[in-house]
Amino acid sequence: MGGRPCCAPLHDGVRPRSHANQQQSSACLQPLEGRWIGTGMSYGQPVRDAAVFEWTLGRRFLRVTYHAEQGDSFAAEGYFWRNGANGQVHFYEFSTGAKPIRVLIGSCGAGELRLDEQDTARRARLTFRFVNASTVEMTEADLRGEHPAILVKEELKKAP
Repeated sequence: MGGRPCCAPLHDGVRPRSHANQQQSSACLQPLEGRWIGTGMSYGQPVRDAAVFEWTLGRRFLRVTYHAEQGDSFAAEGYFWRNGANGQVHFYEFSTGAKPIRVLIGSCGAGELRLDEQDTARRARLTFRFVNASTVEMTEADLRGEHPAILVKEELKKAP
C-alpha cells in the first residue's frame, strides 16, 4: 500500500495551530472542564443530571458526556470547538432525545457561552452562564414566537 505511514502527521498545506492559538481557542470553554451535577427542570419535570467535560485531541475539542440520573432518561455526547479565525463556538450533539443530532453555533462573552441551533424548523438557544468557578446556569429556550419559552433550566455545580 502506498501513501502516508500510519500515524504520521497530515500536511494539507495548512500550518499546525500554534500553542498560543490553541490556548486562545480553549480559554472561553475552560470554565466547563470537569465533572458537574445539574439540578433543575427539563420540559416541566424536575431532573438531576451528571456531565463530564474533558479536553480531547490536543485540547482542540471539549468533549461532553451527559446523562440523566433522575427525572428522565436523556443521554448525550457532544463536542465543542472554538474557531480561532472568527471566534465562533460550534457544538455538535448526539443524543437519545427526539432530535438525535444537533448543531449549534454561537460565541463566548460577558460571562456566558450562547449557542443557537442551526435548524430552521426549530430555533433553540443553549446558554451557559458562568456564575462562579463552581456554578454554571444552563438554559435551553425555544425562540419561536413572540416570547422565548424556557425548555430546560438547570444549575450545574462542580463535583469533587
